[in-house]
Amino acid sequence: MKSKRIIILLVIFSLSMVISSFAEEEKVDIGPFVIADNDDFTDSITNLTAIDSVSLENGVLNVVMMAEGTGDPNMSFPIDQFMNGDIDLDTYKAVAFNVRISKGGGTGYIYFDTDNSPGLAESKMIPTNYADTTEWQTIVFDMSGNTNANGILTTLRLDPFASCVDLTYEIKWIAFFKTADDAKAFDGDFTPVATPAPTATPEPTPTPEPTPTPEKTEAPVVTKTPVTDSDEDSNTGVIIGVVSAVAVIVIAAVIIIVLKKKNSNH
Repeated sequence: MKSKRIIILLVIFSLSMVISSFAEEEKVDIGPFVIADNDDFTDSITNLTAIDSVSLENGVLNVVMMAEGTGDPNMSFPIDQFMNGDIDLDTYKAVAFNVRISKGGGTGYIYFDTDNSPGLAESKMIPTNYADTTEWQTIVFDMSGNTNANGILTTLRLDPFASCVDLTYEIKWIAFFKTADDAKAFDGDFTPVATPAPTATPEPTPTPEPTPTPEKTEAPVVTKTPVTDSDEDSNTGVIIGVVSAVAVIVIAAVIIIVLKKKNSNH
């Protein structure tokens, strides 16, 4: 009886190791993003309303609002200047801001427009709540329930609050995600998605013209479809999973056979 329990525990442990190895390979799918690490971040911000200034210091964007209660603070990010490439809201349904405020709580808002629905309006406004903390936090605006969130995003406007508040407001990064759950699960590490420098394509070596051979037909050339890196990665993951599962089964079977032989000898 004790031997059977040991076998069961070994099998469970081995399976848990296999499952955990697959879980570690899963990563949050990050869309376009921008980090407050250069002056381009501040230069792209336009249409400041009820905001005295924005400045960049030590990789953090500092937003200084006007006196408390004096207006509706907001600033716009023209996407064509703000991020490289188009942002398709049919794909990316959430945008996240990593922020720090000196007084916790409250509600922030974004407004957006697209090539399918130009112009900012209340029908294209998404609210979200701040956590009651003065530490860095990620606020997520979920656009999945807004029928206007389709097509190519052209303008993104951030309203830190409904009216000016006397506090310090800082932004470290902005990123788009396919779902709000992905945005909430993101740990802020952009290293795995850094875009590598393009590799120069070598010029092909000219091929000399072949000398014709009389009364001889050349065999047809068979071409192979190249395997992409993504195909190799996915195939590797499947192979590892299958091999691991088979290994677990084989180990369990060997242990059972050994124990049965010992019992039969007794």
